[in-house]
Amino acid sequence: MSNAIQQLHASFSSFEDRILFTVETQDNQQLKAWVTRRYLKLLMPILQGQHPVTGKKIQSKIKQTANSPEFTQTKKPNSLGSSKIFEHPIGQEPVLFTKISFKNFNTDQPLLSMAPENGNGFEFSYNPEFLNTLLQLFSKAIINSDWGFEDAFITQAPEQVTLQ
Repeated sequence: MSNAIQQLHASFSSFEDRILFTVETQDNQQLKAWVTRRYLKLLMPILQGQHPVTGKKIQSKIKQTANSPEFTQTKKPNSLGSSKIFEHPIGQEPVLFTKISFKNFNTDQPLLSMAPENGNGFEFSYNPEFLNTLLQLFSKAIINSDWGFEDAFITQAPEQVTLQ
């Protein structure tokens, strides 16, 4: 995703037993995805700079770019569910995330890609500020779940991150 982010939201749905992850961009696009317990178990170590299976570090120094197009905070975010009309580039219904990958792996601006089995997903800058935002967002969402790993993850991203 190359559009500036206006707002991120994650909330646990007990009916679906999943987290609904919503991204709104400054150019009025809204993207929605379901995050399962299994997917989050793989994602959380990645957000902490670790390989999800081996636990080995996948980090070193990168340029920290909190104002990059993939991560721009605004002073007055719109509330989700507002009367604002959004475009839905990957559909109005949430997609189910099944894949995690990286792009630009050997550069100073790697991207984290989260996608469904088929079709488009989300791409985010893999930088410490944004990783910390995602960690906090998902950590708060799992509080309402009965998944049993609320305390299993460190909820702070590393200060410097680059994929090796």
